[in-house]
Amino acid sequence: MLLAIDPSIMSLGWAVFIPCADAHPHLVSFGTVKRETGGLPLEQRIDVIIEGLEEAITSLTFPISKCEAVIIEKPQLWGAFKSVASMHSGALLALHILVGALYWWGKTRFFKAHLVPVSEWKGQLSKEITQRRMEAKYSVKFKTDDESDAVGIGDHYITKGAKK
Repeated sequence: MLLAIDPSIMSLGWAVFIPCADAHPHLVSFGTVKRETGGLPLEQRIDVIIEGLEEAITSLTFPISKCEAVIIEKPQLWGAFKSVASMHSGALLALHILVGALYWWGKTRFFKAHLVPVSEWKGQLSKEITQRRMEAKYSVKFKTDDESDAVGIGDHYITKGAKK
């Protein structure tokens, strides 16, 4: 089993997969962690998000302890206005700090953690296109684009990234 994460301080997406050798990966579960963290200092916001993720995966009906690794999207700075604005506002730095905390959490919880750069798994595709593609591939309907991004990250890692 693998846990894939689309990191965010506001709305973190996650997905659990069972890799299959002869077919596309089996998507076991997925969800979104949303917590009200607006007025908290960054370190407390990160704690709240990771606690929410821990609650979500431990409430699953199968043993998450069988998870072999956590796969996390690695943020990147693009030339786009939104990306540059997030850098100047401090949001990109906060995201990098969250990714570091999630990486540490994954290494200590599952022994393996991998970062997958955005440019490697989807490039500059919009969240809407990614969501439509993942919904079609897995025959599911996502509540948030964070869920579909987590599924896309895990799908990419299993079908392309892990073979490198």
